[in-house]
Amino acid sequence: MSEVSDVSDVSDVSDVSDASNVSGMGGVSGVTDVSGVMRARTQRRSLWARASLIALLCACDSAPPVSRATLAGEPGGAAGATAGSTADAGASAGAGAEAGVSAGGAQGGAQGGAQGGLSDEARAARAVAFVELALAPPRPLYARGEEARLAVTCYDTYGEVVPTPPMVISPRPADAAAVGGALGDEVRFTREGQGALSACVRLNRDVCGRVSFYVDDAPPTLTLTRPAPDEVVMEGGEIVVEGQARGQVAVLLNDALLPVDAEGRFRATVPARFGYNPIEVAADDGVRRPMTKVLRAPLYAPRLLPVREGRLATPLSAFVALPQELLDGASPPPAAPGAPARFSDLAHPLQALLADLELSALFDPEVASGESLTLWVDSARVGAPEVSLWAEDGAAGAPGAIEAFVRLGQLTLTTRGAASVEGLAVGLGGEVEADLSAFVRLAARVEGGALSLSIRDVGVALESLEGRMEDPLAQALLDTLTSALRIALGRWLDSLAQELVEGALSRALEGQLGSALTLLEVVPLRFEDEELGARVEAEVTLSLAGGEVMAGRGVVGRLEFGVGGPPDEALPPTAPPNHAGLGVPAHADLPPPWPASLGAEARLMLPLAALNALLFQVWRQGTLNLELSALLPPPLNAFITDARLLLTRPPLIVDTPPGSPAPLALSVEGLELLLGGAAGGAPDRYALSLYAPVGLAVEGAPGAQSARVALSETPTLRVSLVALGGARAVVDPSLVERSVTTLVWPRLEALLSSGLSLSLPTAEVATPGGRALSRLTLTPTLGEALHLRDGWVVLSGGLGSTLE
Repeated sequence: MSEVSDVSDVSDVSDVSDASNVSGMGGVSGVTDVSGVMRARTQRRSLWARASLIALLCACDSAPPVSRATLAGEPGGAAGATAGSTADAGASAGAGAEAGVSAGGAQGGAQGGAQGGLSDEARAARAVAFVELALAPPRPLYARGEEARLAVTCYDTYGEVVPTPPMVISPRPADAAAVGGALGDEVRFTREGQGALSACVRLNRDVCGRVSFYVDDAPPTLTLTRPAPDEVVMEGGEIVVEGQARGQVAVLLNDALLPVDAEGRFRATVPARFGYNPIEVAADDGVRRPMTKVLRAPLYAPRLLPVREGRLATPLSAFVALPQELLDGASPPPAAPGAPARFSDLAHPLQALLADLELSALFDPEVASGESLTLWVDSARVGAPEVSLWAEDGAAGAPGAIEAFVRLGQLTLTTRGAASVEGLAVGLGGEVEADLSAFVRLAARVEGGALSLSIRDVGVALESLEGRMEDPLAQALLDTLTSALRIALGRWLDSLAQELVEGALSRALEGQLGSALTLLEVVPLRFEDEELGARVEAEVTLSLAGGEVMAGRGVVGRLEFGVGGPPDEALPPTAPPNHAGLGVPAHADLPPPWPASLGAEARLMLPLAALNALLFQVWRQGTLNLELSALLPPPLNAFITDARLLLTRPPLIVDTPPGSPAPLALSVEGLELLLGGAAGGAPDRYALSLYAPVGLAVEGAPGAQSARVALSETPTLRVSLVALGGARAVVDPSLVERSVTTLVWPRLEALLSSGLSLSLPTAEVATPGGRALSRLTLTPTLGEALHLRDGWVVLSGGLGSTLE
């Protein structure tokens, strides 16, 4: 049992109750500080002895103490009541602060009972072990001028209720409340702040009860003039916060204390980050919970890209780079018999194509036709070709070029014909074997969205020429360096090599590069959720707009990225009505931050606005305005009959602060949840704010890969009640956050992930005719590493090919 030795020691608010509990509204005002009946029973022996001694001393005291307000709980003689009232009134006049009120008697009063030993009041006081106080009605906050009734219950050492003897009632601070009434149990609250009432047994001042309360007329008012709702900041990189609060103890900006002047005005600037910048201003008077808050989420974006009739008005630039290692890398492992050959660069497929090439379609079989020499080549085949590719910078400001070096080893020709040597006829039938080398410089240019390679320079060298002729004299002619036969064959082989590198090899390389740079030329996006009635139809276009060859970076292609959707008149009824006045937020138009060396991986560099253009289409078509009533499980569907989700602003993919575990995050503002109950009327409105880290998930095997934006399973969710539709909330606001996390977020995650999902296509490359190998398929692959810098999203991957 908690004892109060002297009520006058309760001098301030901290003595009365735990301020932190009241400030947090964790308890209910009106509950006594004495913990309970059982604590008194455990100490009944010592308390009984002490109470008896104090009662005896008080009964013998002929001069009772100066009383405050007194409360008597038993009916009795009027004389005792009158005496108590007179004494209390005199004390009140002397003290000037406490009202003296006595109730009708303690069975004849103290004077009549004193003649037989202890008075009735003394005996009643002696029986009390502890006192419990309560205010009715119990409330967390009372207003000034409001009245309540004080209930006093007394217990003995065994926890049994006993009659209430005259009590001394004291408010603390003295001006916190006024106590009066016939029984001294009427309380009127007179000042704002924390206070308490104590009630002590008049003849046993060590036995007291105590109850605390809070008085507050109204919550503080808060006016936020800047930023405005849905404000867009495009210059300066700062967000200005201005407003005024009244009746507050403190003003907080995003949980940080904000200085205010004497009239409650405040002004601050917040550094802006790309995307939505949540601003929460709260006025705290130390009493009201929850605090008065105003939430804003201004958008900061250096540029807004207009959307007209469902399409980006201006295409975005994207870049794809194929490094030197993808042009010419390591030799592939030998393929199993009957299995297609697989490559990880562009040079080795060309090498395989040349080895299988049927050369008869590339050359004129007539080598020479004259009076002294006629020669034809009936067939030609390549034995062991070698192909090397490398990127080279241009000289003196000229664009770079791709150099291809080709070695045609063991090129075998089958010949026929005749020669006349000093009147002798010499047959030229036989087989000739030559080793040739050639190089070609190819400059890349883009015309009409297609890549073409133009020849700058070609060189051919005949390394060796040997033969096995049927006529020994023909063999001697072939072995003679200055013979007409050898010279004619050398010229024909030179022409063949040029045709190979300028024609077959250049066209195959052009097809490979062009296909690699435009793999994602048109990608349709169509997905739906039948249960929610959500549907999206859009398409992504990546058209080649330029190209450049740079040493160390390989081949770089500039792409035009576009996103399109249905025209405005074809949008569904769920589409937001104000989408036409908005645009896609974008970073400043900075050049892509190429690394010093690309390494062995291909790089795709997309502006972050490209992803947000996709999200804009998802939002523009009303996909995220959802009817959720059918998704509510029991027992929620018993008292929530209408549940809708509205998104008034497009969601954004934003960059994260340095040190964050994920490079990107999904930011959703302007999300409203409407909950209606069975009673009808207007629904309750809640404002929701979502922030979830974003990664890249690559699924499937090469050739059937898809990439999607992976959202965190546990987003940061903020929920605030905007307006009640009725007198009470349909559902306790504390349950809304949990319900959104478990019911709404999985649906949003699925829809947004689908909206940012792309299947990686394959491309078939036209190849020169061959005997067996005729189908070359390019297959892109993506890694899950995702980087962001200066508004550019950098994806790494590879480029494989299959030759069948």
